Amino acid sequence: MTAVPGMIVMLLICVTGLLAREILPFKMPAIVYMGVIGIIISLPSMPGSELIIKWTEEVNTLALTTPILAYAGIAVGRSWTDFAKLGWKSIVVGTCVLVGTFLGSALIAEIILRMQGII
Repeated sequence: MTAVPGMIVMLLICVTGLLAREILPFKMPAIVYMGVIGIIISLPSMPGSELIIKWTEEVNTLALTTPILAYAGIAVGRSWTDFAKLGWKSIVVGTCVLVGTFLGSALIAEIILRMQGII
């Protein structure tokens, strides 16, 4: 229940970004507008920014990624035949990307944690 106000704020930012994309004459993706709106309303000089930050800090953004990843998995599952047409090379490249991302993240985490004296 503590995350509900933050989720409402994020929802309003998303709706405002979608409306801005339709109304404004600039041809930019809605995510750009959403990001700019989010940054602007959370600036320390904006009235109420402390409250907005307090509310949105309660939202567990990692939990929000679960449905997004599930949707992506379903989308890939539907086009499995298209993926299979790419051949074995795509599996090798995908594996290299995943391993490289994991090792890169682990290396960065190791360096930062050592710099902070945590490990």
